[in-house]
Amino acid sequence: SDITFSAAYNVWKVMNCREPNGLGYTTFACPDHPDQITHIPRSCKSRFCPVCANLFISRSALQMIQVLTALYYRKIMVHWSGAKPR
Repeated sequence: SDITFSAAYNVWKVMNCREPNGLGYTTFACPDHPDQITHIPRSCKSRFCPVCANLFISRSALQMIQVLTALYYRKIMVHWSGAKPR
């Protein structure tokens, strides 16, 4: 087939993102209360995953806002490849 291993693996990771049976989970327990156990499912951290990509974009935007609010003058230019100028 024409699908590479890395492409198939990325698709598998996205499909199993935050699924305890897919990517597994991390277990946390309180030393003072051993009966209180919390399982946190692992995420895929892929840019193709809607949930993980949204978290990355939100964090990047927050960092940009923090940097730009300290400046007196701001000019933001966004370029997309293949876009035709007007």
